[in-house]
Amino acid sequence: MDYAGNSWLKGEIPLRIFFLLLIFLLSSCAGEVSSSFLAAEELALYHLRITRGKQPQFTGLLAVQRLAAGGEYRLLDASGITLLVGQWPENRDTGVMKESALAPFIRSALTRIFTIVPDKGPCSGLLTRLCCDRTQGGLAKEFSFLFLPWWTVVGGGQGWRYTLHPAGIEMILQEVDMAGEEL
Repeated sequence: MDYAGNSWLKGEIPLRIFFLLLIFLLSSCAGEVSSSFLAAEELALYHLRITRGKQPQFTGLLAVQRLAAGGEYRLLDASGITLLVGQWPENRDTGVMKESALAPFIRSALTRIFTIVPDKGPCSGLLTRLCCDRTQGGLAKEFSFLFLPWWTVVGGGQGWRYTLHPAGIEMILQEVDMAGEEL
């Protein structure tokens, strides 16, 4: 880098300022308020499927329990072996997959599904916009940046679909019906 002031002409410093501003705008979307779709202390078990494009990336089971502030989850493989135990929104992951990219992805997805709703009305924000539409027995949320969808959540009742649009990743949670089964 040339220290004679030519870096402004090359665009290095404005580019850095742009990325810092972009990070600030993305992190300042809307207030977090508890969602009522999974009551505190309620436990749910889901079949989990994560895909990128049309290609499956991971399948397993996900046990989710809402707590007063956030919740806890346990990720199991298809045979029932615990791979990851964590909490959201805090970063308290343990298990054999705690260093994988799956841990922060699941944590942020669960935060977006069960915890984040607009702080004012059905929508809040301008450049970073979070909208939430409650339907009969369901919920639809969309977070957009500069009018482009960043992530969406659709579901309620028996399952959820979380989509991270820029990466083309989709996480599908299908609730396991345990009624009438003996363990």
